[in-house]
Amino acid sequence: KGTIDRIDFTPKSPSVRIIDYKTGRPSSSRFSKFTERNPYGGLYRRQLIFYKLLYEATQNDFFARQGSIAYFEPDHQGAFTIKSVEFTSQDVQAVKGFIKDSYEKIMEQEFYEGCGKDNCKWCNFVKNNVAVDSFTDLEAEALDD
Repeated sequence: KGTIDRIDFTPKSPSVRIIDYKTGRPSSSRFSKFTERNPYGGLYRRQLIFYKLLYEATQNDFFARQGSIAYFEPDHQGAFTIKSVEFTSQDVQAVKGFIKDSYEKIMEQEFYEGCGKDNCKWCNFVKNNVAVDSFTDLEAEALDD
């Protein structure tokens, strides 16, 4: 599921920029590129590329060249930050691979087993059938501000 907050059409070009709004302060790690050391890259980079795929799957006239995160809260100098990501074909292929891999694991009923820590909500739920109040992942929740 994804909700694109804003789409800006580029004048004299068949391209758009996808914009998502966030609360909180900017975090450069959420925009990290895909590397050997960090194969999944940053959370917001993946989100924007996923939005590109969603957008382009629903129409054929325009393509998404860039995505941006615009923050609602000003920085220490009072400026409102906008961080942008240029979509590369390598990044798009990586996210398509993540989607395909996730789909295949779901179809094979291969789910994350957990970390094994005694105080882990997920591990206790899966292994011990212990109900919890919430599985809320604050980082994931930040995606749909």
